[in-house]
Amino acid sequence: MGRSSPASTPADRRTVTLKQVAAAVGCSLSVVSAVLNKARNNTRVGPELAARIQAAAKKLAYRSNYHARVLRTGRAHLIGVVDDRMDPVSLHRGIWGKILGGIGVETRRHDSDVMLISHGDGERDALTRAIALLEQRQIDALLVNCLIYSDRHSEVDRARGRVVWYPMAQPGRHPSAAINHEPGIREAVAHLASLGHREILWFGHRIGGEPVLPNRKDFFDLAVKENRVESRVLWADSPAHMKGTAEFRDSFRAVFSRHLNAGKIPTAVIVYNEMAALGVYEALAGRGLRVPQDVSVIGYDNVIADLATPPMTVVSLELPEVGRLAARLALDPDNPAKKLVCPTKLVVRQSTGPVRRKIKPIRKALNF
Repeated sequence: MGRSSPASTPADRRTVTLKQVAAAVGCSLSVVSAVLNKARNNTRVGPELAARIQAAAKKLAYRSNYHARVLRTGRAHLIGVVDDRMDPVSLHRGIWGKILGGIGVETRRHDSDVMLISHGDGERDALTRAIALLEQRQIDALLVNCLIYSDRHSEVDRARGRVVWYPMAQPGRHPSAAINHEPGIREAVAHLASLGHREILWFGHRIGGEPVLPNRKDFFDLAVKENRVESRVLWADSPAHMKGTAEFRDSFRAVFSRHLNAGKIPTAVIVYNEMAALGVYEALAGRGLRVPQDVSVIGYDNVIADLATPPMTVVSLELPEVGRLAARLALDPDNPAKKLVCPTKLVVRQSTGPVRRKIKPIRKALNF
């Protein structure tokens, strides 16, 4: 004897229509449609009736018809995010994963979804394909990472449709969601000064001898003057492809080890990012110096800093908020803003502490 199948629900047997929801509530089809399809600028329906309609739709297991909604609203309810470097790993970790998470939160709030465009179609690369999808109105807007596609700015600027740059502003007609590095850096310097540090080392990153994100160093220079502390500067040179890797961490470790070998022991250091700061941790440990008892360390980004030992104080880029701002611009074409800015902020953990007036002698240097 065969097993009986589970009892079917009403939603299994038939498709519930707007007309049936309207009949259950006892109001017009147009009112139900306005509520369930989230018509813009709809002021005819009071909150009590709207709640009754939503409750009836839930009870009847109503699901809107995607294609009918697209025809009715003229919107795809999709925004595209183009990044031809994306892979299954980067989607869930690192800077871009954090931003993407913020994009997803905001799109859900606007009853939309996200399309990841990470591959071409044989004849076109990912960006060209993404622009085609936008101009064919298969997506309502396109988010473009300026750190990847800045060299194709003119192509993006010609795109017909709603385009939003992130995480930095770009010239041209399209809006942007940008990061303001100044507040977090000012907070970081003020925090170290409040702990008694009178000199702070800036440990930056260069590619081919050119500083990466030089405005960060400019904000640092202003902050040390504001707090009346001294500063020193140290640079690590490494290729762009190494960023975020163990090799990148090791390059900063090696440079900082040489700095310590020369007898230059800072009481506090602000490092290019948290991966580089892990290299500083290792260099200090190799010399018998402790964080923060001997040297206070501040990193940057706030992706993995809480997993460090000790947990790292960082200038946080507030990456989920950057994603939310970018999606907000994309999903609200009537927004007059040309640029929305996300301020960085200091997140204090356990890698910073009061200055130690006397640092114990460094043990014999190791060779790296």
